[in-house]
Amino acid sequence: MHEKLEYASEQTESKLKDMFDKLLKASETLSPSVAKLLQKAGLPV
Repeated sequence: MHEKLEYASEQTESKLKDMFDKLLKASETLSPSVAKLLQKAGLPV
């Protein structure tokens, strides 16, 4: 049971990272202001 939970959280983590990467790539093409907003939020850009 515990192993299944760990695996699920790993999967969720990789999905989140993937989404975040896509978000960053999208924000790069959207506009620099979006990147600035992300930096203000304390996220690495």
